[in-house]
Formats: sequence, structure tokens, C-alpha cells
Amino acid sequence: MKPVQEADLPKMPAKPAVAVALLVLLCMAAPARAATAPAPVLDTTITEGPADGAVTENERPSFSFAATLAALPFEAATFQCSVDDDPAEPCAGPFQADRLEDGTHSFSVFAEDPEHLLADSTPAERSFVIVSAEEECEAFEDEDDFAEEDEEDCEEEADESRFPPEECLLRTARGRLFTYSTQNRVRLVIRYTAFSPAEVIVDYRLAGGRGALRLGSAHQRFAKKGLFRVSERLTDAEMDRVRAARRFTVSMTVPEAPRYCHRYDTRHLTIKRSLHNQLVWFQSDSIFGD
Repeated sequence: MKPVQEADLPKMPAKPAVAVALLVLLCMAAPARAATAPAPVLDTTITEGPADGAVTENERPSFSFAATLAALPFEAATFQCSVDDDPAEPCAGPFQADRLEDGTHSFSVFAEDPEHLLADSTPAERSFVIVSAEEECEAFEDEDDFAEEDEEDCEEEADESRFPPEECLLRTARGRLFTYSTQNRVRLVIRYTAFSPAEVIVDYRLAGGRGALRLGSAHQRFAKKGLFRVSERLTDAEMDRVRAARRFTVSMTVPEAPRYCHRYDTRHLTIKRSLHNQLVWFQSDSIFGD
């Protein structure tokens, strides 16, 4: 009888544990499936227009904007604009708002890619304040209440003896200080006339309430007639002092004028009233001097 050889034996199926191990090895050896690429990011940027928190006299501000896709300029984008949280509407830059009233306003814009159904989920936004130029005409105190002059009557007909001599260069000046509590900002406006154009140093500070505070200083060339405007952003603590103030003092110094002219430099703002929901301080003293 022929002996049985190992090769002649029938092949037995692999044990289950061995089969599982083989399957694991095959899975590990298989090439990894490519990860799904993230969708490109569409972003919107406002490139021109009033800065965030700016104060402007332009009742119809305009804005320009641009879009990027995956951080690259995307010229094919379309845009949706909104003013003061109104429903967004299709727009193109530069976008000019309809005439707006005095006060705080907002503008937002976001880009879209209609072909690939993409939209910027975080619109670009700006907040700004409009103050009409005619509101910067001087106001005077009468016996009963405040009587604000019309724009054409802003230049007061005053006794010539109240004006300084011509070598003092600055002829008249009347001040007003706007306080914007929601933005921690103050804005000084001076309507002036001059005998001759001159370099003027303007310094303004407050007193009373919670102590004195120097608000700011500016060096500017005054024309023969015009408006001087300067804004300062303050801290919360400084705004608390502004709200508690009893007087603002404005000093205007003309370096090339004789020293005796300095007695015409000081203005006191002691009258306060609410104008378009903003606290405004007015000049209460004479045109010049203390």
C-alpha cells in the first residue's frame, strides 16, 4: 500500500481567526480614500465709505466693496446690500444710500457666487453717524428758552467794539460740542471769521462734576471764514466725566499774534441741551473774552 503524502491531503479551509487577520491586512494595504476638499470661502470687504463709527455730514454716503474666493480676487461675484437692517437687495459698487436723517445708521453687504450657489455668511458692516451741517449754526440763550438761529443768520450782527483788533487775526468764534455716548466720542465744532488766515492752536477741556479733563488739542490753519471740526474717542471713564461736566472751556491761540491778543482766546460752553438724542453743549459767553 502506497504511503499517504502530505501533498495528497485535501486543503482545509483557513480558521476564522486567520481569515479575519488576512482581511485586516488587506484593508491596511488598500490605498486611503482621498479626503473631501473643503468648500472655497467667499468673503466680502468694504473698500471705501465712512469708517466704522465715523461722523459725517453726507446725508447720502456711498460705499465700495469687493469679494474674494479662496483668498483670491473674485470678479464674478454679485452683491446684496442693506441699510439700517432693511431686507438686502441686489447692488453694485459704488452703492449710494438714499437720503438719511441725522443719527446713527448702518450699512452691510455680502457677496454671492450664483453659479456655484455660494454666499458670504458674514456680511461686511459699517456703523456711522450723520450730523447735518445746518445743525452746527450757533444757538443763543434767551430769557425763556433756547432760540436757535437760522443758517442765514449765523453771522451775528455785533457791536464792532466787541471784536479784537486786526493784529489779533481771529475775529469771531462760536463753539459747540457734541457728545456721542454710544460711541464714546466727542466732537467740537467752531464757526469762525478771521481778519487774515492764521495758524491756530485749539485746546479744549472740561471741568466740574467728576473733575477736570483735557479732551484734546489741534493745530490747524484757519481761513478767513469757515468751520473747524475735531473729534476725539474717549474711554468709558472719560465719558462718565463728560456726562457729569458742568463746563467746557475752549482756548484758541494764534502764535503769530501779539501776547495781549490772548485775552480774546477763551470760550466757555455752559449751556447743554438734547439735540437728536445727543447731548450738545453751547457757548454761553460773549463772542470774545471771559
